[in-house]
Amino acid sequence: MRLDQINSALLIRQARTIYWRYLSAGGALTPPPLGVIVQGQLGRVVFRWPTLLPDEQFVPAEWLLGSGSTSGRAARTRSRLQEPCTPVQP
Repeated sequence: MRLDQINSALLIRQARTIYWRYLSAGGALTPPPLGVIVQGQLGRVVFRWPTLLPDEQFVPAEWLLGSGSTSGRAARTRSRLQEPCTPVQP
């Protein structure tokens, strides 16, 4: 598959689904994976650098967990929660 034919949003969504299923099945007790290999509707969590088949895509774990950046709705919510509260005087 050519890189210009990959829907990256769909690929990351599929990889996140595979990763969260892995975690919910008890995978949080193992060492952290390097990422997820997606092949069509199937996928697997990997712990060593993979050799990919032509129809497989590798999604690194950093893409599944978020980058920790301070942009977007999550950052705005976080900043609102961190603002000091001023007491209201009656």
